Amino acid sequence: MRGFWPLAAFELRLHLRRISTWVYFGVFLLLGFFLTAAAAGAWPDFDTGDPLRVANAPVRVARTLLTLGLLGVPVTLGVVGGAVHRDFQTGIYPLFFSTPLSPARYLGGRYAGAVLANLAMLLGAPLGMALAAASPWVDPARVHPFQPLAYLHPLLLLVVPNLLVTGALFLVLAAHTRRMLAVYAGAMGLLLAYGVSLLAMQALEADWLTWALDPFGLVPALRATRYWTVVEQNRDYLPAAGPLLWNRALWLGIGAAVLAAGMVRFRFAHYADERLDARGEAAAEERPVAPHELARRLSVPPAARSFSARARWAQLCGELRRSLHEVMGNVYFPIIVGCCLAFVLAAAAGMGEMYGTRTYPVTWQVLELLFGTFFLFVVGVITFYAGELVWHEREVGTAQLHDSAPVPTWLPLAAKVAALTAVVLALLAAAMGVGILIQLSRGYYRFEPGLYLRELFLHQLSFYFPLLVLAIAIQTVVVHKYLGHFLMLLYYVGSPVLYLLGLEHNLFHYAASPDVVYSDMNGYGPGWVPVFWYGLLWALAALLLAVGTHLFWVRGQETAGRARLRLARLRLTRPLLAVAGAAGVLVAATAGFIGYNTAVLNDWET
Repeated sequence: MRGFWPLAAFELRLHLRRISTWVYFGVFLLLGFFLTAAAAGAWPDFDTGDPLRVANAPVRVARTLLTLGLLGVPVTLGVVGGAVHRDFQTGIYPLFFSTPLSPARYLGGRYAGAVLANLAMLLGAPLGMALAAASPWVDPARVHPFQPLAYLHPLLLLVVPNLLVTGALFLVLAAHTRRMLAVYAGAMGLLLAYGVSLLAMQALEADWLTWALDPFGLVPALRATRYWTVVEQNRDYLPAAGPLLWNRALWLGIGAAVLAAGMVRFRFAHYADERLDARGEAAAEERPVAPHELARRLSVPPAARSFSARARWAQLCGELRRSLHEVMGNVYFPIIVGCCLAFVLAAAAGMGEMYGTRTYPVTWQVLELLFGTFFLFVVGVITFYAGELVWHEREVGTAQLHDSAPVPTWLPLAAKVAALTAVVLALLAAAMGVGILIQLSRGYYRFEPGLYLRELFLHQLSFYFPLLVLAIAIQTVVVHKYLGHFLMLLYYVGSPVLYLLGLEHNLFHYAASPDVVYSDMNGYGPGWVPVFWYGLLWALAALLLAVGTHLFWVRGQETAGRARLRLARLRLTRPLLAVAGAAGVLVAATAGFIGYNTAVLNDWET
């Protein structure tokens, strides 16, 4: 094991010295504390538990830890997958490749150190749960005395195996492809397997799919305890037997096989990516080149400088093409989209059934299916690709050249927002095609393309566009790609908490709008008018957020807080201040108009 332990210790020390590690630890601690305290009646107005069920019972602890472990998958993606990718990103990999270190020890050391660091972050969750159960604010009748086994059992049965399996998959994908997009595609595949397992749980005849497909063990755990009494839920532990045990053994075996195969097939080698024509290159090498020909070949013509609107438009189009190529011009984007569409097709199997009778797949039913099942994948794509676009130049090492180009700061930001919007439009177009395919497969031919276009490319796009601007803004401000991913995930998970706190009006929820009901008899009726006003409000809010993102856009080597504030003050020119002021006034006016109509002229109802 020579070289294995020093590399594992180095990887562990590297993460323990980073502030992001302790930020993750603190976030998991707060989440564990908050969920347990709320379930134990710490806040009467925010009670998420059942007075008959113990908040820190073994089964409740297991479910909470498993849920928080799922929330930590993006963290694992960045910590374990990034352990190897970091070497290729920083360009230090030739040093490792030239040392007397075998590929297995190299990958194994990175894997062991990163998994231990990731586990240290996740341990904040059980610590927070234990502190909440011992706090003076909870109802004593709804908590048990501290039982170490109640926390250790789900950690060993669920959390640690999930970390080992996902870490092995992410590490091997990063090592062999040297691209984080491949790791994102692997994460989408795990999410697809988990979603299909949830769908299979609803069908008794597909019981084996329930425990086999779920890579995280949540579905077999729910299946094993779904008929437990209140007494059993307050007393017993998750059964480490039956489908849950087989699920753990199956996925641990898959993880071990993936890691072993990755170690065996990994080579310390450089990848050539010049994309040169082999015959042309050989011909050029055969013919000697005279010195005067070389001098003439290397002569650079004088550049014609232009700063007109036409030049800015050409620069914007070039930046947009490059960003689109970075996102869509690889094999991983079709894989990610395919995972999204495969889940929609799996969910369509039970669509339109009423008491065992299958109905026609009318368009509004298909659209409900698309929004309900497609939403999770679209926000995942927005979250991941926002980080890829913002960090692309810095990761490939061209940031200094790119940032020194004579282009205004707003131009790359606008191009990346437009590129991410195009990605969302491509996903919605693919969803429309799948919806029509579902109708065709059921023998229904009244497709209503106008309804598809209005619902997907107006209603849903008005929801996704503010989200993608927010994702780019977070990536810009935090200057840490994987922390930005995690914060966006916290936003998605934490938004429903505002409803529980009593903030139920849609004005308190970014990008929210009223539910619009479509009927084959009268269409949308009057429901489209409030959707329009909310869409206008959040589009203006996204414009205001984009102005703030422009102020803090990273350009150059300055990433410290004080330096960025100083640059933001310099970038706040009069034209930009006028745009921000106009957007702020319009946001306030639109929000006031909505509030006046919903809370003054009418009584607000949830």
